[in-house]
Amino acid sequence: MRSSAGKLISHSQWMRNRSARFRVPASSCDSQKMWNSTAPPPPDERSPDQNSIDAGSSMRRPISLWPGMYHSPVTNALWEARRNMFETPTGGEDASPSELTAKTPSRSRTSILYKFSSDFVLREQYRNPWNEIRTGKLVEDLDALAGTISFKHCSSGDGSARSMILVTASVDRIIMKRPIRVDADLSIVGAVTWVGRSSMEMQLQVIQSQDLCISFPFESVDMQDFADANHPSESVALEANFTFVARDAKTGKSTPINQVTPETEHEKMLWKEAEERNKLRKQKRAQGKEEQEKLKDLERLNDLLAEGRVFLDMPALADRDSILIKDTSHENSLICQPQQRNIHGRIFGGFLMRKAFELAFSNAYTFAGVSPRFLEVDRVDFIKPVDVGNFLRLKSRILYTEATSSAEPLINIEVVAHVTSPELRSSEVSNRFYFTFSVRPEAMKDGMKIRNVVPGTEEEARRRREEEQQKRDDSRFNQTLKNVQGFLKGRSIPGKVLLTRRPDPTPEPISPTYHRSLSENDAGRNERSDNPVEVEDNNSSKKQDNTYAGKLRSNSSSGEQLAKQVQNLKIGGRSSDYARVMKFNKVLSETTVILEKLRELAWSGVPHYMRPDVWRLLLGYAPPNSDRRDAVLRRKRLEYLESVGQFYDLPDSERSDDEINMLRQIAVDCPRTVPDVSFFQQAQVQKSLERILYTWAIRHPASGYVQGINDLVTPFLVIFLSEYLEGDVDSWSMSDLSAAKVSDVEADCYWCLTKLLDGMQDHYTFAQPGIQRLVFKLKELVRRIDEPVARHMEEQGLEFLQFAFRWYNCLLIREIPFSLINRLWDTYLAEGDALPDFLVYIYASFLLTWSDELKKLDFQEMVMFLQHLPTQTWTDQELEMVLSRAYMWHSMFNNSPNHLAS
Repeated sequence: MRSSAGKLISHSQWMRNRSARFRVPASSCDSQKMWNSTAPPPPDERSPDQNSIDAGSSMRRPISLWPGMYHSPVTNALWEARRNMFETPTGGEDASPSELTAKTPSRSRTSILYKFSSDFVLREQYRNPWNEIRTGKLVEDLDALAGTISFKHCSSGDGSARSMILVTASVDRIIMKRPIRVDADLSIVGAVTWVGRSSMEMQLQVIQSQDLCISFPFESVDMQDFADANHPSESVALEANFTFVARDAKTGKSTPINQVTPETEHEKMLWKEAEERNKLRKQKRAQGKEEQEKLKDLERLNDLLAEGRVFLDMPALADRDSILIKDTSHENSLICQPQQRNIHGRIFGGFLMRKAFELAFSNAYTFAGVSPRFLEVDRVDFIKPVDVGNFLRLKSRILYTEATSSAEPLINIEVVAHVTSPELRSSEVSNRFYFTFSVRPEAMKDGMKIRNVVPGTEEEARRRREEEQQKRDDSRFNQTLKNVQGFLKGRSIPGKVLLTRRPDPTPEPISPTYHRSLSENDAGRNERSDNPVEVEDNNSSKKQDNTYAGKLRSNSSSGEQLAKQVQNLKIGGRSSDYARVMKFNKVLSETTVILEKLRELAWSGVPHYMRPDVWRLLLGYAPPNSDRRDAVLRRKRLEYLESVGQFYDLPDSERSDDEINMLRQIAVDCPRTVPDVSFFQQAQVQKSLERILYTWAIRHPASGYVQGINDLVTPFLVIFLSEYLEGDVDSWSMSDLSAAKVSDVEADCYWCLTKLLDGMQDHYTFAQPGIQRLVFKLKELVRRIDEPVARHMEEQGLEFLQFAFRWYNCLLIREIPFSLINRLWDTYLAEGDALPDFLVYIYASFLLTWSDELKKLDFQEMVMFLQHLPTQTWTDQELEMVLSRAYMWHSMFNNSPNHLAS
């Protein structure tokens, strides 16, 4: 071995020289101290509040340079930091839950400094063949840093570490925001953002920098804003969220940990984001079995399997621009060595992530034919630990590709890790990793195409569908988080609006005109492929005249009688002409209903006798394809009946205390539901409400039962009972119906309630953040529309939450006559996924109906007025005016943050 001067030296001498090179002196900028590598840090610098770790500080760093050795210098430095914590004696028995403390995020905040610009050897360890950063090695360091942060947070107040095991539970979306250079200094900064009972979440950010000798004020600003605005040379290049769980070192069971107390607005925003992610994870776990059963329905997978069957059965005729999933697979096997273990003696999670990333990168490389560009780790699931000596098999495959942009298509890859035991003839899944890559735009300029990946088996089709659904869920959830951020930061961030309205509003309550880029046939196909409802083939069903005109003809013997009957129909209490009813009939009579057309018609009101079918379609409960509709409804109704038997028809001895209390609360609330309509005071009606609400709450544990949901069932109950009962609602009696019909009505109410609340999930979870966000947006909108009213309410000290919370919680059911609710809900359901945002405009229009009156009232008078609004004599005319103004204001103000602002 030669020295830098070319002189031959021994390996040990080379190691000593190399060690000396890593003894980095303290930086001339002392805003963040660095741990010195030449000697152990003094006791006051070994506390868990140490803010900075030098990537070159590891005392054992030289061994990481040997070929084949595992640990990176950064991992060594981080693990030595943890060992320093363990070296501090605990002073007796482990801390008990009563001794736990609350810490601020700043107590656990830690950074790693990579001096790539000045440390050649360090830079070489992180350089890939394309002179870029080794992302897999960086992901490994992220896991190590997250572990150190978790140890610091869980340590005792005196800096000692409790006897517990902290392990990675999951990784949520490691997102590459900007390319990372390997020739410029960078840092990784992270802190605990959220804590449950025994789990915690940390956010880590990779910051690329030309000059790291600055102090990062994470505790007071959004890092992205800080990077882009305050220091142009700084940029957040990568962001990740890690979840760790604590286990007792002796029993292996979960153990409580220190709580976190966010101090700044930014920290509170991060806590809220993490809280929402945790709730979503719990809900998905609770509904996982139900969703898995749904996905087993082969009918739903036929479209995905159609092209794959051509490859299997007629390969010569298959599309050459497509490829089977099985033909994209790669695999890697290894024996887990002692050098790859963590400080707990098991295989380091960061090592597993690096190996999975490198396999996925190789898979994307061979698939695309050019070096791929990493975009994000969608998620990582740690299912079971991996031990030293385990035979580990990593299997990679491309689940699907997305041509979202012809210049930069996406490649979505799944890597599954199997712990294989040849002696026991067993193989278990230990981890699942999901990565997204793209192809660099310059490579696409040469006419290169990315092939479409198609499933060839039911299992492959199911996995692809699950991941596509996961992507859609993540997209919707991320928009929710953006809205929460906007609420906490004092600004509104509009969500996705699916319904496009005519840009020239008129005072008449007309239906929106849609601007579609697809033909009607294409739109129909999209509705069929995107329909989330399960379908079944009904081979025994016979073709019937299911048109609404046909139903009328069964009661009328001549065209004149038909026309007269149609003219007398009511749409939201308003006379409708023959042409309008025929438009509904035409849309509903199609073999496959085009939902866009139906929404357009329904926005201005639905004929009363058509409402049951229209509402089922608008909510996605009934499929657009009429040939499958009856079979789906039968099966869903049977599923509800089975759920009632499983959850409701139980003795209290088989329920938990929480379930008993919830059932009692529902039993108390049902008699209070719509008290001015005598129909809802019938014992049988209240029993139906109780069954629906309790079954829904048990199957949706993320929110459970929340007061106000009972009101939301009532419109559905009235509409679906109208298929069997005639006359005024107060004259109805459910005793006139058979048990089978009552069960069908309850099932329809249950599934439609489920579909409705799926779009407003955060309205009824803990603290109801969705409602709070919309109340804030309502306040801002009222200020822009009628500034004098807004100023008067503010001067009187009236908070919008004091009256608008109930509006959002019960969707105005308690504010207007029940006879008008169905007409209002026609517009609600026509809005689809855009409903929560459009509610802001409806409620602004509703409130400002009394603009002149409100400006004359003081605080007490306004409170009483808004609790007992004078709507008892309202007719359809007043309601239509509210909807017309809402539609007009939405066209003027939505997506126009400064338009008409005072």
